[in-house]
Amino acid sequence: MTLGPRQVLPGEMAALELLVDVAAEVGFCPGSVFCLENSGKHAARIAFGATAPPAIARGVGRLARAVRERLRNPTRPPHAAPAPAP
Repeated sequence: MTLGPRQVLPGEMAALELLVDVAAEVGFCPGSVFCLENSGKHAARIAFGATAPPAIARGVGRLARAVRERLRNPTRPPHAAPAPAP
């Protein structure tokens, strides 16, 4: 999955739920913080300017794993840990 500057998370996935899923592993801010009237609910802003490339790669992998898990099980509570990678 590739998210460009104006793209959002897939389906009805809320960035706040995803943030809870990866809070201990990846730092990002839900798009609603940067948008009016909660219009960024399905978007996220990721900052990586001061992060080393290997750490960026690990963070993107963790975020992608959490997105895939949420797509497989969209009703899973946001605080539940993602399933281990196969």
